[in-house]
Amino acid sequence: MAAICGDIIYHTWRARKWRRFKDKRVHTEEAVTQINKEIIERLHLVVQRAKKCRHFIQHLLCNWFYVW
Repeated sequence: MAAICGDIIYHTWRARKWRRFKDKRVHTEEAVTQINKEIIERLHLVVQRAKKCRHFIQHLLCNWFYVW
């Protein structure tokens, strides 16, 4: 949830700065698309890390019980 709020704040801030300093308008649809893309990328990263962690724990447990 914090990542979503952070993305919204960041993209709102960036759109304001672009409008003010670069004289570019950022359309709402573009910002929403970018936020969705970043959230999906973060979720994929979390899932990949969870899989690695799960495999590591399984490996440790298998080796632990093999020793005993």
